[in-house]
Amino acid sequence: RSAFPGPLILRPRLIASLKSLKELNGSHIRKREREDAEKMFSSLPSGKGVEGKCESEYALIEKFVNLTFRSFDPRSCTIQPKTKRIPLETTIDDLKMLCQIWFNVDKTRQQLFYSVEMEDFSPPLPLQGGDETLKELGIIMDAEIQVHTG
Repeated sequence: RSAFPGPLILRPRLIASLKSLKELNGSHIRKREREDAEKMFSSLPSGKGVEGKCESEYALIEKFVNLTFRSFDPRSCTIQPKTKRIPLETTIDDLKMLCQIWFNVDKTRQQLFYSVEMEDFSPPLPLQGGDETLKELGIIMDAEIQVHTG
């Protein structure tokens, strides 16, 4: 395993640490992306945290992420996308099992991709491996998981 973070966690880490950064790799940094990155990499002060919530409440909220799952498989692309609240400890293998249930696509044929914002035209990033968790990969709130077959 590499000590250097992958692209799914490197971008938010750079955005959170470089407050004046406006663009990264030709992609504009939106307000929501900066807020998500700062939440991911900032430590909360003791007592009250974000939006007046105590740390324990905020920590509980941050154990889950809202994800939209969309199938691009020809046999299931007409199924409506599913938006679900998923624990950050969920692995890629677990996601594939969920997609197999929702879209009837065998998990051995699935290729999952991660997309943060559709309107910034950046290509979705492949989610490879199986035992890495969403938290380890740096998956952020309101992202999209695309199910392709190969």
